[in-house]
Amino acid sequence: MVWLESTDVAAISNGAVDPTGNTALDSATAAAAAFVESRRPDLITGDTEELYHPTADVKHGAAMLALRLYERRGSVLGVAASAGFEEAAQILRYDPDIEQLLRIGRYRPFGFGAPPVEVVAEEVVP
Repeated sequence: MVWLESTDVAAISNGAVDPTGNTALDSATAAAAAFVESRRPDLITGDTEELYHPTADVKHGAAMLALRLYERRGSVLGVAASAGFEEAAQILRYDPDIEQLLRIGRYRPFGFGAPPVEVVAEEVVP
């Protein structure tokens, strides 16, 4: 079982996205899940590679990120044209809500120097 599915992303879109046979949404969902797994593996816990148990905030943040990636597919330069308006709207590059939920960007845990490394205690023999 995958921890983030296209139906989760469609659920937060207020019905604007249909997940049935939507390969672009599937791709954005997979990319968002891979991003969270690679950048914040400490937020994803599970017994096996196939079964993850993220908290609700992490799952919602990943779904928001996937929806953002899906919506940006037609606006690679960060500008979205809107029907009915004569002006184009700029899509923000960073979303503080997603950063807070996934604890990335300026909301990441404080770290000094390199990322933490697992240290194995060694027995000192005199």
